[in-house]
Amino acid sequence: MDMQKKKMIVMGSVVGGVIIIFLLVLYFGGWMRGGAGTVAPGAPGTPVAPGASLSPSSSLTNVVFNKSVYDVALARAVVWQSGAALAKMTLADTSGGTWDFIFVSSKIKNKGFEIVANGQGVLRANEIAIIGSGDALPVNSISPDEAMAKARAVPGYGNAAIVSLEMIYNARSHAWYWGVKTSTGLTVTIKATP
Repeated sequence: MDMQKKKMIVMGSVVGGVIIIFLLVLYFGGWMRGGAGTVAPGAPGTPVAPGASLSPSSSLTNVVFNKSVYDVALARAVVWQSGAALAKMTLADTSGGTWDFIFVSSKIKNKGFEIVANGQGVLRANEIAIIGSGDALPVNSISPDEAMAKARAVPGYGNAAIVSLEMIYNARSHAWYWGVKTSTGLTVTIKATP
């Protein structure tokens, strides 16, 4: 085999490997993919079944976040640990009335506190294993509806069926981001603060 053929084989292998890795990343939905917090179809306020998701023809269209839900969850998290800080919040129903919050504390390593709450109170609270950091919910964050609108403004996502929303704190950049998950499993990341 001559040198030119060997170069072509090596180059083809490298390109093929890159394509396979790219397809795997697309298939698994990137870094924010996960079952927690996906929404299930049903009447507004319907809790999420673990692993449930909207059908591709269904989509979240109007999600209003009521800050009192966060206040209820924060009050419970402070009972768990006085320095509790929000690390992540995920939509837990189809209306925006129930959210799944994860709080962390610098005083407790590798543990967090998960709280599912609505405006009336805490529905579930338990300690979980997690590594991460958090901060207070930003007062100037964009609404879930604004995050969905910005995601739909991304080329190729104008008609995307949105099935899940979550807001995550990024400790490295000291910033909050919305993860807007589509029915294809891909997540559009939107900066949560202006």
